[in-house]
Amino acid sequence: LDEEMSKFFLLEMKKMYPSRDLIPFASYGPNDDYACFEVDKGEEIQIIHFGATAGWEQRGKDMKYNNFWDWFKKAIDDMIEFD
Repeated sequence: LDEEMSKFFLLEMKKMYPSRDLIPFASYGPNDDYACFEVDKGEEIQIIHFGATAGWEQRGKDMKYNNFWDWFKKAIDDMIEFD
């Protein structure tokens, strides 16, 4: 995400999911999923479905990554597969 989009999604996610402190950094896939850091969650990357009702925004366990590098490897693998 560029700076403008990052700010937009940061502010919107704060409104939509006030109990979470999400920091979006990348769009993920051809839908409304965003890769986010979450304050107090360590290095874990959260995949959030933007626009989902609070409590339903978290993507499933198959979309959870222990750290940025695990997420990045999956993003590269997906890009190669898509190409």
